[in-house]
Amino acid sequence: MGTYFSDREKKLAVNNKRAAASFPINALIEISNACNQKCIFCYNTLMERRVGKLSKETYQSFIIKSVSVGLKEVGLYTTGEPFINNDLDWFIQTAKANGVRRVYVTSNGALASREKVERCLEAGLDSIKFSINAADATSYKLVHGKDDWQAVLDNIADIYKLKMSRYPELQLLGSCIMTTITGDIQAEHSSIFSKYFDDTFYTFAGNQGGRNAHHVQKFSPGVKEIPLESIKPCEMLWNRWHLTCEGYLTSCCIDYEHDLVYADLAHQEPLEAWNNSIIQELRERHLSKQLHGTICHNCLTGLQDSYSPISEISTHRATGKASTKLSNYLERIDNL
Repeated sequence: MGTYFSDREKKLAVNNKRAAASFPINALIEISNACNQKCIFCYNTLMERRVGKLSKETYQSFIIKSVSVGLKEVGLYTTGEPFINNDLDWFIQTAKANGVRRVYVTSNGALASREKVERCLEAGLDSIKFSINAADATSYKLVHGKDDWQAVLDNIADIYKLKMSRYPELQLLGSCIMTTITGDIQAEHSSIFSKYFDDTFYTFAGNQGGRNAHHVQKFSPGVKEIPLESIKPCEMLWNRWHLTCEGYLTSCCIDYEHDLVYADLAHQEPLEAWNNSIIQELRERHLSKQLHGTICHNCLTGLQDSYSPISEISTHRATGKASTKLSNYLERIDNL
């Protein structure tokens, strides 16, 4: 087993956290919040926010400006599936052409055909992490909500052959979110995928940034309550940019409903926004553990208290479909 994920955590850790933060070397960018699967533990299934696509103009401007203050790495994913975008290679090439040293994606793999991946590799893609949350076809369909097991296996095998024949520097990684549906499948999962991946991250499903604690309790032993005095400030407020498909900056990579948006790049420059009053106040609240009334409180403690957005910047929340989505979701998990 490799050490990529443990080394990565240490690399991105920020010491001496203050309200005013240094510019980060890393950014996660949501090209789109659309996904082709319906993973049982993922809030994307319940998301009210409208599906959208990041403006290429906004993207290129953000890349150029953030590279000027030290951006080195870009992950082209947050709440959606990157390979759902047929122009993913353009986003990769644009980042590379403007000075980004490393570009990576996380994908469920179902749409990652050899043809699409090769276009991305030619554009400069450095790493792919495959999120595969089962070790057999039956549990895969239950967890992912789609019968894509064989397609994923075939795509990974094809990409591995591509790596060995033409792109030896390509880094292949894996992740596996485990549930009571699968149990602890590290051994079984590793026996299938370790020949392809440099390292794989295993964990039980969590509360999806404070949103899903109630719904995932049925199928995840990983959802637990933690005393407020035991929590630590979230590294994401200091160590990464997070750009949404609407052109907002948010403090969280899984801010499905824009509860942590602190800037709109249509009205504020990213270099100014990074330490604006909204995000500085949230950092202060993390440092002082005064998080009641924010979704961060629920995320870090596992509680289900009421909360409000930290700003009124977003205009993309509340489509009115929440009750229907929730009832469909609950019916699905009740039938498992």
